[in-house]
Amino acid sequence: MIALGETLVTCLRFSAIDFLSRLLRIYELHPEFFGPTSREVLERVRGGASPESAASGLSGSGRTNGAVMRGAPIGIFYRPDHARILSTIAAATTHPHPVAGASSGVVNQMISILCRGGSKEEAFFSALNSCENREVRNRIACLSAAPLIPSLDALEATHVAITCFMEEETFAGMIQTAISHGGDTDTTAAICGALGGAFLGAGGIPREWIDDLEGAAALLELEESVWERGER
Repeated sequence: MIALGETLVTCLRFSAIDFLSRLLRIYELHPEFFGPTSREVLERVRGGASPESAASGLSGSGRTNGAVMRGAPIGIFYRPDHARILSTIAAATTHPHPVAGASSGVVNQMISILCRGGSKEEAFFSALNSCENREVRNRIACLSAAPLIPSLDALEATHVAITCFMEEETFAGMIQTAISHGGDTDTTAAICGALGGAFLGAGGIPREWIDDLEGAAALLELEESVWERGER
């Protein structure tokens, strides 16, 4: 998420080359931060693969949830329709499966609407109606009427996160409910938290959570820069 925000601030647009170079620098210091799909792509880049080809022919499906978790800066920077399109492009740098791209697109279109003053319902139905992937659209539309499975799968993680966001009122409630489902909790809570933050703003997040967050001041400064340089 930090690498993506820095790319948008520096390039004033999404640049796959700049983004992957930033991811690679982080990966070389902290490979434990990355999931299996991103690790495979970044190892290929280290070996000389181009950004355009590094995600081709992955050993897995490429529909894991990392691209959804990191994508919030796209929603802050771009207006809703652009956010949906650019989310797919940004996701494909490491996660080429159409479900990963469409899941990221739904989340980031919601974030774009929310941080521009839209309601939960407006964000949810607008993103859902704009989603062209039937599997993604049908699953997310069910909210808690469908089983919540907090797995590494992009759609399953997105479904859990959006459901917790839509069905809880407070930021703490959203995050605690996402975590309570178990599974890949850091990802589902991160996606849910991005939606909650876009809707409630920093004032809606428990102050002690921000105070305890490593690098909170730098993150807030980066978020402001992404917003100030983005589309209105």
